[in-house]
Amino acid sequence: MSAPVIATQSLDEAREAVTQIYLPHDLVGPQDAMDMRLNAVSDRHMTLGFLTYQAEAELTMPATEDCYHVNLTVVGETQASRGDGGREYTAAHERGVVLSPVQMNRVRWTPEAEQLILKIPRTSFESHLSALLGQPVTEVIDFDFGLDLTTGAGRALLRSVQFLASELDKPAGLADMPLAREQLEAYVLT
Repeated sequence: MSAPVIATQSLDEAREAVTQIYLPHDLVGPQDAMDMRLNAVSDRHMTLGFLTYQAEAELTMPATEDCYHVNLTVVGETQASRGDGGREYTAAHERGVVLSPVQMNRVRWTPEAEQLILKIPRTSFESHLSALLGQPVTEVIDFDFGLDLTTGAGRALLRSVQFLASELDKPAGLADMPLAREQLEAYVLT
């Protein structure tokens, strides 16, 4: 996915870029010895980004309160834990995680790990679900922490996010067609 935000070897620059695009967090990793790359596209419905550190890294993220994060590992692996003691392992095209807006989360990256990451505002996600169900959604959606990307639904999610990312990369593609982009984003949310 293009739409570059930053490519850096600096731990401080990496932390600042991810904070600006996704959320405030603590980042532990090699000082000035990583090869971090972040590409991202944002609109009112979601942020879709590609992130890699190319170094061992650990992110500790407080509860956001206002958005969900869906981390889809496409290369390598990560280990994730959250405030309630839940633990998950992600592997390329096999497992991902859904970070709850009301829990502290920690994710450890292997040096080769790469992820497609969705940041979805609670208002977007919960109103989309409300419209699908035909009734109000008044509380945080309680997703499982782990996301099995080998099931039919998991494969469909991964393929739809990869398709959205590739379409946003194309010249004169979805990035220039807001109505079509909105429909594909609704599909990803569903």
